[in-house]
Amino acid sequence: MYQGFEIKYSDRITEDKERQDIEVKAERLINKYMEKLLKGNEHLGTGLKAEVFSLVESSICVKIIVKPDLCFNNVEQELKLMDKLYAGGINIPRPLGAAYSIDHKVSLLFMERVNGSSVEDFLLDKNLTELPQGFEVEKFFASLQKQVNKMHEVLGIHHRDLHAGNVMIDVDGQPWIIDFDKSTEHYFANEDPYIQATIPGHYEKLPQDNHLIKEMKKDAIKHFSKEKEGNINV
Repeated sequence: MYQGFEIKYSDRITEDKERQDIEVKAERLINKYMEKLLKGNEHLGTGLKAEVFSLVESSICVKIIVKPDLCFNNVEQELKLMDKLYAGGINIPRPLGAAYSIDHKVSLLFMERVNGSSVEDFLLDKNLTELPQGFEVEKFFASLQKQVNKMHEVLGIHHRDLHAGNVMIDVDGQPWIIDFDKSTEHYFANEDPYIQATIPGHYEKLPQDNHLIKEMKKDAIKHFSKEKEGNINV
């Protein structure tokens, strides 16, 4: 425990040396965050509930949840889902551990950084790097669909927030899925995993993963077809 924070480790962490390394980095980052000294780390993104930073001179990044009350899963639940997905061969960041304050006002999720950028960054022309040589939109989304089908049919996990900001394109043109704070495990055949209770007696219908993939693919084809130069194959 560090200054009111408790650390949980991923099932992927098996060696004592690696565990100690995570402890050191967790303690360092928690201290920096609490002192508002994250300026030395690379800021990777901001969402409604969290910010993501990459630790300097490290392959580790951290998701800092500052509004945990808006998340369906807490960081420990998200870590467990990531462990199951990673063990099942889904392209997700390798999970490392989680930390949360005893009052649960601040939570942190540690994982390995994906060497790439989100589909959203490319669609909004916010990315400073180019797509991989010979990148094929159809092939990319076929691979993404295959990953999601495995999540649903083999692992029983539905993402439930699969927008373009939560799908990344790595340096080899492969899809990676991130951000599982809305994800759920589907246990019963008659259960709709996209119905979520909000307040007692009220429910919210979330967009289905497969529908969001289709919409994302249409946007990508439309965007990349406008490219007059480059190495993109639609």
